[in-house]
Amino acid sequence: MKKVLSISLLLGIAGVSAVFMLSKTEEKVEKPRKGPGFFDFIKEVQGIPPAGVVSAWQQNSAQYKNQNSPLDSVIEVGPYNVGGRTRAILWDKFNPGHIMVGGISGGMWNSSDSGRHWTALNDQEITLNVSHVTQSPFDQNIIYYSTGEGSGNSSAAPGAGIFKSTDGGQTFAQLPATANGTFDYAWRICHSLVDSHTIYVATGNSGLYRSKDAGQSFERVYATTREVHDVEVFEDSTVMFTVRGIGIFTSKNAEPSTITQMTQGLPNSNTFGRVELAYCGSQQNVMYAAFSNFSNNDLSELYRSNDSGYTWTATTTNPTNKGGTFSFTWYCLALQVKYDDPDQVLIGSVNIMYTSDAGINWKAARNSHSDYHSMEVHPSRPDKIIIGNDGGVHEYNWNTVSNSFVDLNEGLNITQFYAGGYGPQGYDLIGGTQDNGTHQSRDLADSFSKVYGADGSYAHIHQQKDPVAYLSWQNGMIRKTLDYRTKSPATFSILNELDGNRDNTVDDGAWFINPFTVNYKDGEQVYYVTRRRLWRSNTGGILWDPATNNINSGSAQTPFAVGISNQVSPMAFVGGSNGLFYRIKNVSFETPGKEENLRNLSPVEIRTSFISSIKVSPITNSVVYISMSNYSTVSRLWRIDKADQDTPVWTNIGAGLPSNLPVNWVEVDPASPDSVILVGTNNGLYYSVDAGTTWAKDDRIPSTTVDMIQVRESDRRVFIFTHGRGSFVARLTPYGKPVPDYNAVSVQSVKPAEAKVYPNPATDRISLVWDGTQNSRHFVVVDAQGKQILKGQCAPGEEIQLGNQVPGIYYIKVEGIEAKKFLIQ
Repeated sequence: MKKVLSISLLLGIAGVSAVFMLSKTEEKVEKPRKGPGFFDFIKEVQGIPPAGVVSAWQQNSAQYKNQNSPLDSVIEVGPYNVGGRTRAILWDKFNPGHIMVGGISGGMWNSSDSGRHWTALNDQEITLNVSHVTQSPFDQNIIYYSTGEGSGNSSAAPGAGIFKSTDGGQTFAQLPATANGTFDYAWRICHSLVDSHTIYVATGNSGLYRSKDAGQSFERVYATTREVHDVEVFEDSTVMFTVRGIGIFTSKNAEPSTITQMTQGLPNSNTFGRVELAYCGSQQNVMYAAFSNFSNNDLSELYRSNDSGYTWTATTTNPTNKGGTFSFTWYCLALQVKYDDPDQVLIGSVNIMYTSDAGINWKAARNSHSDYHSMEVHPSRPDKIIIGNDGGVHEYNWNTVSNSFVDLNEGLNITQFYAGGYGPQGYDLIGGTQDNGTHQSRDLADSFSKVYGADGSYAHIHQQKDPVAYLSWQNGMIRKTLDYRTKSPATFSILNELDGNRDNTVDDGAWFINPFTVNYKDGEQVYYVTRRRLWRSNTGGILWDPATNNINSGSAQTPFAVGISNQVSPMAFVGGSNGLFYRIKNVSFETPGKEENLRNLSPVEIRTSFISSIKVSPITNSVVYISMSNYSTVSRLWRIDKADQDTPVWTNIGAGLPSNLPVNWVEVDPASPDSVILVGTNNGLYYSVDAGTTWAKDDRIPSTTVDMIQVRESDRRVFIFTHGRGSFVARLTPYGKPVPDYNAVSVQSVKPAEAKVYPNPATDRISLVWDGTQNSRHFVVVDAQGKQILKGQCAPGEEIQLGNQVPGIYYIKVEGIEAKKFLIQ
C-alpha cells in the first residue's frame, strides 16, 4: 500500500490487507532487551518541553503553508506489516465493525472492517501523540481523545490537550479549554456513564479534571503534581482513579467534597508506584488493582475487591512468580477483567499473563509483542478483546489466549523509526525502529523484512558492496551483515576494539540510540561516536582505531553527532551536548590529538545547546550546517562558513522556524546546497529554498517527529524516517539538475606509514615491510568478522607464522599503521 502525494492532491491509495493467526511454533524470538531507555535518551538530547509548546507551534501555522516545496513524488513507503506503540483503542459501542486506535506518535486511525484495513485520520493534526480515547455511551458520534505521553520522570511526547469529534470519529478538533499546557500529558480520558456532557481527564502532573459541559470548560477536582495514571467510571456514577505512590480514590461523580481514599487491605502510601484498575463489566462490584513497586520496575501485588473497592485482598499468587515480566511498569502496564466472568483476568507489561481462577493460578498468554499498554473488550461479544502494545494491535479470544492471536497491523503504519539509510539505487532502504528492530524494504514493497530485533538504531547500506549493511541496536551494539536482503540474515558483531574488555558493552559508554556514519564514497570507512571520543574503521568495522583523544568534559560536554565531508579522505566534525564542537581534518588516517576544539569560536548563545546532526556541504568542506535538538528560543539551525579554516563564521538560518521547535536533522540538496535545505523536526519536515531566509512545512509528511533525512547524491532521492508514521521517499526538483564539482582546499598532513603484506595470497605465513621507523611493532591478525586469531610483535620483513587457518580474507593491523587485507588460500 503506497501513497503517492503531490502538494495538494492525493493521487492514489491502494492496498491489500491480511489477517493471520500465529501458532506457537511460529513465534519469533526477539533479541535481548534492556528496557525502553528512549525516555532517558530523549531527555538528554531534547530536555523538558515547555508547557503548551505543541499548541504554540500552531499559532502561526499559516505562515508555513506548503507552497513551493522542492520535493516531488512523495511516497509513503511503510512499513505496512509492522505496528508501533499503541496506547489508545476504541471499539465502537454502537458499531463493532468500527475500531479506532491511536499511536503515541502516529495519530488516530480508523477501521470500518474490524481492523482488517486502516486509514490515517489527519496526518496534519496539531499533534499525533495520542494517549487514550473514549466514546459517549449516549451518542455514537461523540468521541474524545487525549494526547501526550509523559512516562516515568521524563516527558518524551508532549501533547496539545483534548480533541473531540462530533461525526463519529471522521474529524476532530482541539478543545480550546485544553490548549494551555495543563493537558500536555493526559494518561486517560473517560466519558461518564450517567451524564451525556461529563468527561474525566487524568493528567500527568496537574491532577484529575472534569468537564460537565462536553469539553467547553474543565475544573480540577483533585490536585496533585503526581501522575493520575488511571480513571474508571461506573454505571452507578462512581468514579475511581489512581495516583502514583498515593493510592486509589473514589467518589460519586468525582465531586471534590466526596473524594475518599481507599486504604483497607492496600499498602501504605509512598511504598509503591503506578497503579492500574479494572473491573468486571457484568459485576461491577468486583475489581482488581495492579500495584507497581516503589521504583516502578516490577509488580508489587495484584489486589482484588469484591465490594466496590472498600476492602482489598492480594491475589493468592503474584503473576511475577509464574513467568510474568514487569520490569518497566512505569512504561507499560495494562489490566483487563473479562466482562462476564470476574475470575478471568489479563495483565500485561513486558509480556502478558492470564488467570481463570481469580489469581490462584497464572499462565502465560500468547505473546504478540512486548510492552503492553491497552486492552479493549468487544461491545457485545465478551470473549473478544483487542490489545495494544509496542507492536501495534492484536485481537485475542479469552478462550484461546494461551496459544493464538490475530494480527491487526496490516496497513497500520505507526512505526517509530530512529534512523535509517538507503541503497545505492532505487527505493531500497534500511532503518532502526523503536522496539521493532531493524527492517529493510526493497522496491517499495508493502511488507518490510526484519534484519535484527530489539530497538533498532542507526543503519547504513554499503554503497559499493550492496547488499552489505551495517546496523545497530540500543546502547551502541553495532553489527554487520553480508546480505541484509535475505530473510532473517546472519549478522555479526563488529564492536571489536570498541569493546576491549569483551563484556559486550562499549567501553567508552554509548548513547541509547548511538550515532555512527559510513562514508558513502568508501563504504569500508565507518565513523562511530562514543560518549568520550570518535572512532574510525577503514576495514568495515573489523578493526577500529580512535580518531580523537577523549573530547568529552565529563557529562557536561559529550560527543554525539558526526558529519563527514563528501570525499574518500574526508574531513570530520563532531558535535554534542553543551555546544561541543570539534574538527578533524584528515579523519580517515589522522592520529588522536590532531582534533581541533571549535566550541569557543561558536556564538555564546548556543554553547548550552545540543548538536543533533551535522551536514557538511556535499560540494565543499568549508560549509557546514548544524542542527540542535534541545528546546530553546535560540535558533536551532546554523550555517558555518570557513568551517575548514581558523576563523569559522556562524550564521543563524533558523530564525524563521517556530520557536522552541527541536531540529533533529538537517540535509541539503546536493545540486543546490547553498539554497535548498531540509530539516526534520518534532513537528514534521520543513524546507527552505532561499538559504534559510524563509521556511515552509511540507504537509505531505505527517506532523510527527522526523528523526532523519538522507539524500542520495546520484539521483537526489530523499529518504525520510519518522518516529511514528514510518518512512517516506521523495525526489528533489528540478529533475536532472547537475551536482556541482567538489571544491575543497587541500589539507596538508602527514599520512600514516604505509605497509605491504607478502606473499598475498598467503598459505601459512606472511611478512610485512613498512615505511618510517624500522623498529619492531605489535600486530594483531583477525578474520573477516573481526575475530582475533593471532597477535604478537614483529620486525620489518620478519616472518609471521599463521598456522592452519581456514581459507578466506584476513586483516593484519600493525601498531601505528593502517590495517592491511590479505588472502589465505
